[in-house]
Amino acid sequence: MPVKHTVLQGGHLVAERYRGAISHEELISHVKEILLDSSIAPRANSISDCRFATFPETTAENIHELSDLHGEPENRTSFNRLAIVISGEGFSTARMFEAQVKKYAVDILVFSGFDVACAWLGIDPGETLRALDELGI
Repeated sequence: MPVKHTVLQGGHLVAERYRGAISHEELISHVKEILLDSSIAPRANSISDCRFATFPETTAENIHELSDLHGEPENRTSFNRLAIVISGEGFSTARMFEAQVKKYAVDILVFSGFDVACAWLGIDPGETLRALDELGI
């Protein structure tokens, strides 16, 4: 799967990188995996680096399937702040996700710049990029 994540800061930060064409099924599967990961602290922060990815199957018609995962009762974790870094065609779909997931008390913003997203989360962009690069994708 062209997506990987790492858990940092004792479970209080999730950094994930998406690369290439990500199917809707892969996206749903990965988000479920994260929401069920007991190594992630409740109300953790997350940064999703989607600058090198496309999501051709995730559309305005099915984005709710992704946002609704955040309301599942079996989730082991939830997010306080979620930053998505994306550009191009996926930006508008990510903004729809942003609007929909807020009903689950997630403070979420979509960014086009990585450094700005890191500043909003209060994390070091250099350290975060190194951690993402170590994922090997």
